[in-house]
Amino acid sequence: MGAIWLCWTSPNSVSSGGPHRCFQALVSGQSRSVAELARVKGVSDRYLSSLLPLAFLAPDIVEAIASGRQPADLTAHRLIRTLDLPIAWPAQKQRLGIG
Repeated sequence: MGAIWLCWTSPNSVSSGGPHRCFQALVSGQSRSVAELARVKGVSDRYLSSLLPLAFLAPDIVEAIASGRQPADLTAHRLIRTLDLPIAWPAQKQRLGIG
């Protein structure tokens, strides 16, 4: 599970696949719960839960972040705190200002 977490500690965590790997660890049973994964990594389950929705970001958003083309105000903090991020990719792009 260490490799999963390393992706989330860098500025490029979204583009490096960290949220997908963590989600996969939960789905596959590698980790039994968010609480267990959070405990192993030394963070709160609330914090870890706030990162999981990033596994469902539109590919265009991930590509924009990876290539540095995201809006200046689209920070990691904003992504994590966007609690009502739509599941529909076009709506995500509109909400986050990526066209």
